[in-house]
Amino acid sequence: MGYGNPFGKAVLYTIVLFAVTHLAVSFFAGMWNGDTTLANMFHVLGLDLIWPELGKGALNSVFGVILIVGAWITIGCTLHWRDVTADKKRAASKHKGK
Repeated sequence: MGYGNPFGKAVLYTIVLFAVTHLAVSFFAGMWNGDTTLANMFHVLGLDLIWPELGKGALNSVFGVILIVGAWITIGCTLHWRDVTADKKRAASKHKGK
């Protein structure tokens, strides 16, 4: 993440920690109770408050997992592209200075 305010990073890491904990508890509670709506990402994210049908059914649970995996892949690819681009710029600036 580079240099920056450690308290700003702490906020980000705290949000990630509690989000992962929330998702894990929802998943395991859903498995324990046999209730797929507890682990449905649309329900976990609260989108079923806007569109109630999203929080119901096994198919919507599968779509929720696809949404999360798609977001993970998109973010991972974006961060990888950003790092590769930064490395190329860094190498070009070092080469230019010689």
